[in-house]
Amino acid sequence: MDWHKDGWTGWSWNRKLLPDAEQLLSWLHAQGLFVTLNLHPADGVQPHENAYQAFMKDMSVRLDGIADSLLPVLPYDVGSQKYMTTLFRDVHAPLEKSGVDFWWLDWQQYPYTRSIPTLEIFLAE
Repeated sequence: MDWHKDGWTGWSWNRKLLPDAEQLLSWLHAQGLFVTLNLHPADGVQPHENAYQAFMKDMSVRLDGIADSLLPVLPYDVGSQKYMTTLFRDVHAPLEKSGVDFWWLDWQQYPYTRSIPTLEIFLAE
């Protein structure tokens, strides 16, 4: 889980712990291993993420003139085709190109699908 740049969630490498993540992925593949990364995506793509600018641009969000401390975040929305297409293209694909083989969606952290509020996540008790 500590692959995340900023704690519990995120989409960028924690370069303090994995300074050469791409080299590690290459080495793991050479050993015949596959790599999965876990995700906790409810908070969306944050401004500190490597793919933030591209993601927001492709989501048609203008960032011109907005102070860094006020940059908007679009919460994760699995019910939005545009959101998911953009997320996979701008955020997942570069990581997959560097060697991530699959994703483990651990916990979405939000009980409803944002764009479809009637689609609720039921947790087993």
